Amino acid sequence: MMTPTLPPVLLTSCIYISDYAVKLTEPTERINYTLESIEKWLGIVPGVQLVVCDSSGFDFTPLVKERFPHAQIECLCFVADKNLVKYHGKGYGEGEIIRHALQESMVDSNSKCTTV
Repeated sequence: MMTPTLPPVLLTSCIYISDYAVKLTEPTERINYTLESIEKWLGIVPGVQLVVCDSSGFDFTPLVKERFPHAQIECLCFVADKNLVKYHGKGYGEGEIIRHALQESMVDSNSKCTTV
């Protein structure tokens, strides 16, 4: 059951990193933390619409369907330009994830977004 009064929540991910300045580099750990984040959000706001977007080409769809079969979760993935992320840093990569999610998500684009 989706909570229609709330905007969707975007969870950004990069399982296979390009910027080695980040401390958490192990893909399995990064996957587990993303799944834990999904679980926490669903516990805080049951029925919230989540969009998970990964910039390293990792598709969370099978894991999400298995672990959260009744949740409203859209999984997006693409491969960001690794050279640009290395050059500009992880903040640049985050921006690319947000841009991709806004362009490709099937979630209602008329949702009112707020900044917290």
